[in-house]
Amino acid sequence: GKWGKSYYRFDTNEGCGYVFDTGSDDGGAFMDEYKWRQIDWFAKDLLENDPINAFVGMHIVYYSLGPNNAKATDFATNVAMVAKAFNEKKSLKLNNDTYDFSNTTGKMRCIFHGHNHMDNIGGIFSIPTIGTEQLLVDYFGEITFDIVLMDYDQLKVEMVRVGVGSNRT
Repeated sequence: GKWGKSYYRFDTNEGCGYVFDTGSDDGGAFMDEYKWRQIDWFAKDLLENDPINAFVGMHIVYYSLGPNNAKATDFATNVAMVAKAFNEKKSLKLNNDTYDFSNTTGKMRCIFHGHNHMDNIGGIFSIPTIGTEQLLVDYFGEITFDIVLMDYDQLKVEMVRVGVGSNRT
């Protein structure tokens, strides 16, 4: 588009992160061509680069969230299906494309997200989801964000809260 693509990969010391463009809060009821293009790019990048440790960041994972009421968007579900196949070293067919992860060795660790205005932990298939957003009291509430520290050896994520809220492990 006019501004370039809004999804990308970045490298870290011990792996990489994938950031997706979830678009607006559309209720998650459809997968358009742009979303399928992101899924295809993601799967092919995992195959080509086989990161030893990887994670995903996306704004919208759940379009409804409450006690026993988390409903993942179709896009987040497809991202998690690719991640699960990568972790299990299996082949996956999506949208008439087949991705064979049987020769990969890396691991997708988790999906970070916002949108629901609450800190939470959940999962889609076997991929953990971590919500990192404090509830806004009012429109002019304090800005809040987390510094994320990942310990792949201990399988821990430490969230250092800057603003309203508390640190979490």
